[in-house]
Amino acid sequence: MIENWKLDHITMGVLDYQAAANKFTNVFGGSFLKEVSLDSLGAMASYLSFGQVVVGMESPTRENSDIDRFIKRKGEGLHHIAFSVEDIQGVEHQLREKGLRLIGPEVEEGVKTDLFIHPKSCFGVLVQLTEWEEPYKSSFEKRVEILGEHE
Repeated sequence: MIENWKLDHITMGVLDYQAAANKFTNVFGGSFLKEVSLDSLGAMASYLSFGQVVVGMESPTRENSDIDRFIKRKGEGLHHIAFSVEDIQGVEHQLREKGLRLIGPEVEEGVKTDLFIHPKSCFGVLVQLTEWEEPYKSSFEKRVEILGEHE
């Protein structure tokens, strides 16, 4: 069993990221963190916090972007759930031994390493596993500072 998983963030694909952020703020009490243009992903996003967990609302800004294809295929809703982990290489080895289909790892030098569990291995849900580098590993505030820069 993989140990020390911690919920890091949840991202939703929505048609109107501002309306979604307003609803999650007003109805569920999330705190607005920031709005970000994710040019490389063809999306705009609003980020909220619920304690130490970030919830992102992403809307497509161009045809055929990842989030555009997701919404067209599945409708608005949960795009992925992310956990922070320790020893991502060990986690990758354990998951491969269990026969899960993986995507990555993708390394952002000095920030984080991401590994994804393909939705076909996880009941239709894309799962992101992130091993953060310092100072992001120990500081929620530092991770908030770079939201949208390393998506």
